[in-house]
Parts: sequence; structure tokens; C-alpha cells
Amino acid sequence: MTDRSRRRWLTSVGAASLAVGLPRCDRDEPVVAVDAGPTDEWTRVRWRLFEGAKIIVARDGRGLFAMSAVCPHQGCIVGPTPGRVCVPPEDGATSETPTLCCACHSSSFDGDGLAISGPAAPRRLAHWRVLVEGGRVRVMVNDPVAVAFRAVE
Repeated sequence: MTDRSRRRWLTSVGAASLAVGLPRCDRDEPVVAVDAGPTDEWTRVRWRLFEGAKIIVARDGRGLFAMSAVCPHQGCIVGPTPGRVCVPPEDGATSETPTLCCACHSSSFDGDGLAISGPAAPRRLAHWRVLVEGGRVRVMVNDPVAVAFRAVE
């Protein structure tokens, strides 16, 4: 075997082995727009669970943001909890404090979606793009953004 044919063979084997390990693009989840209500509603609410869409929409001093409500531990739904006790979330549950909890295994998350205790720690909830258009808040589910991303009202 010549050096040239050996390189060609190694290149083809290497490329084939790489291709096997790469994720397929057609398996990506589509981006879905979820209406999170009128912007004036978000002057009173700080955290809200949209259980059907599996998202949490929140507002802090920097603006509106959204994150996945799917716990990275085993896929249970994470929700805002007004107190210190972790309870199963209810659709539409709201809270004034950034206490997020997974009732399945008691993982707690900080206001930016970082698991600070429980089996999900130290993983983070995925953050999705938020748009404010025509007086409405829309969350672009499966369109990831940095944790610091905020939409300004």
C-alpha cells in the first residue's frame, strides 16, 4: 500500500466514523411560537408556567425571558413555587419570587434556570428567544439564546 492510498483510506474511514457520531439535522425540533399574553399583563406577573408548551416565562429588572420547563434530570415539569415547599406545578402557576422547583425529585433552580440542588444540579434549563411585537409577548420555543438574553418591553 502506498502512502497516498493509505492516506485516502484513513481519510475515508475517519470521515465515515465522524459522520456516525454527528447528530442529524432533520431530528432538530422545529421552532414554535407560543403566545404568552399581552405585554401589559407582564407588569404584574414575574414568573408563569405554560405547562402545555413546557415553558416558563419571566420578567426581571432587565426584561422578559423564557426557559424550558423540562427538568434536565428526568424530564419532569419545573414550575414556579411561591414558597419553600416543592409542590407539583399547575398550568398558569405564577410567583413573585424566582423559586423554581421540580416536584418529581426536588431539584431547585435559581432565577436563571441553574439547578442549585437536587439530582438536576448543576445543569441548567434551556433558554428560548422572546419577542415583544404588537403589544404581545411571544416565545420562540426551540430557538436557544444565552442566559443573559432579555426582550425589552
